[in-house]
Amino acid sequence: MYTVAPGAITGELESMSEIAKAVGTAERLVMAGVEIARDQGLPALTARALADRAGTSPSALNYHLGGREALIERVLQEARAAAASWRMQQLADIRDEGGGAPAWISPASILAAMIGDRVTTFRTWSLLLAEFEFEADAGNIPALAPAVGDEVAATAKFWADAALALGESPEHAAVWSDLAIGLDMLMLGDEPIAEKAPWIIDALGRLHARLRGLAAPSLLERPLGAAERLSGVAPSSESAQKLVDAALQIIGEKGADRLTQREVAAAAGLSLAATTYFFRTKADLVAAAFHELHRQVSAQALATSESGRMLFSGTLEEGGDRASWRVRAMEALQLVSARDVSIAPIAQELRLTRGATSIVWLRNQGLVADRLDAFVFSTAMSGVVQRTRFTGAGARRLALGEGQARLLRAMFKV
Repeated sequence: MYTVAPGAITGELESMSEIAKAVGTAERLVMAGVEIARDQGLPALTARALADRAGTSPSALNYHLGGREALIERVLQEARAAAASWRMQQLADIRDEGGGAPAWISPASILAAMIGDRVTTFRTWSLLLAEFEFEADAGNIPALAPAVGDEVAATAKFWADAALALGESPEHAAVWSDLAIGLDMLMLGDEPIAEKAPWIIDALGRLHARLRGLAAPSLLERPLGAAERLSGVAPSSESAQKLVDAALQIIGEKGADRLTQREVAAAAGLSLAATTYFFRTKADLVAAAFHELHRQVSAQALATSESGRMLFSGTLEEGGDRASWRVRAMEALQLVSARDVSIAPIAQELRLTRGATSIVWLRNQGLVADRLDAFVFSTAMSGVVQRTRFTGAGARRLALGEGQARLLRAMFKV
């Protein structure tokens, strides 16, 4: 037997009530944080925006969750849980033979439907996870890198497992996985599925034919306008070049949504007035940076086609495993174009120009390839780049080479 001091139970109940209120507020903050992150992206996740959405004060973030970093960790947990649930349901549908699909449906058709669902119904979660990958890879949230790396690995394994469940060999399943990852990233824009479907269906159909050694339907060879856009002229003046170069460096490290014209001006050693003279709005500056980046990447890729080196040899920093600033900048531009209507055309141009340098590289290797082959090859290799971004130190360059070799074997029997 033991005795309880008078008032102890009342005090305990009051404490539990306070805890219950705190937990309720904390969960409300997390829910609001998830909504903001999905709707507007991680940079929009501020104490003020959170307070407005959750109906609390700005100080509630620190009091109930311990600060913005703790909130971001919770948002990542929610995003990973949603992704795990989506993957589980997709695999269950594949294994359900009575799921309503026709008996003759091909692996390419099933995977196309899954990718289509991921970039439409699941799009805001997929976009948010891609933003987490960029932030972790750029070193902006290093504490979350292990969890983000686990999510990248889980996604790659899921696509491979889906292909295996559809009867593909392990090597071919890895290629399907890389193409699915690349298409997911490429189709994150907010266009209707009718605009995305041809890119997904044709790419998967061509890979299906290539893996089985089937004759690919001949395509009408149109003029390579995409390649001409990629190899356009550099900015017209030294000052404009400085501004664009400064913008690209900032975008590669912080993302395009955090870029300001004032910061670019300071980094370029020019005045804000000079910046707005050349680029009236932030959207104008971002678009110019995108085209200059494309020009630089195209020139680099075409140089490798002359030397016979790996096409994606410039993906990593010299002597290291970290992605080059150009790769990070391109991904940052792709992500912001999926959210910002003013620069949405960037997402469209990324699709239109995808493969324009790869076709030159493939043909210089003596391979018979058309524009669709080049699109598939380039998109699958972008999937390899994404999949290997959190590979252990010293292993990423090797993994990129293995991914390219596997893709060449699968598509061209090289």
